[in-house]
Amino acid sequence: MVNSQNVCHKCECTISEEYSDIRAVRMVQPVCTEGSFKWYNVYGGALRINFKPFFLHVGDFLLCFILYAENVRVQISQELPNKSTYSVNFKRPAGLKRLLAVDGRTNETCIMSSGESIHLFLEPERTVESVGFSFVDIQFIMKRKKT
Repeated sequence: MVNSQNVCHKCECTISEEYSDIRAVRMVQPVCTEGSFKWYNVYGGALRINFKPFFLHVGDFLLCFILYAENVRVQISQELPNKSTYSVNFKRPAGLKRLLAVDGRTNETCIMSSGESIHLFLEPERTVESVGFSFVDIQFIMKRKKT
């Protein structure tokens, strides 16, 4: 398994995988509380997104996102705190809670954090209908929990 880590320095982030037989887990962390990721050529591995809003010092927050997937089916899971481990053979990390599978566009999905961050794990899957250029667009917003 090959890991690569990136911090998107903009609110709009583009991630493009080069074609390779080596599968990788690409890790990104947005620096804005609202923005989007555009992920091209998604079959090179998985995407791990660490949502940790910088406007909060400590505490819970709400993450809402909409995902659009073209020519790919995407499994979206949430990593459970202190449960994730990665294997060298690109198996799914332990401690994942499946949220939904997407081929097309989702409705808005919201998750309440139970700490300082939320980690989402996105895994592409080929389907019979998956022909052509693969593309995923994730739009997100993080909001302070109202007390």
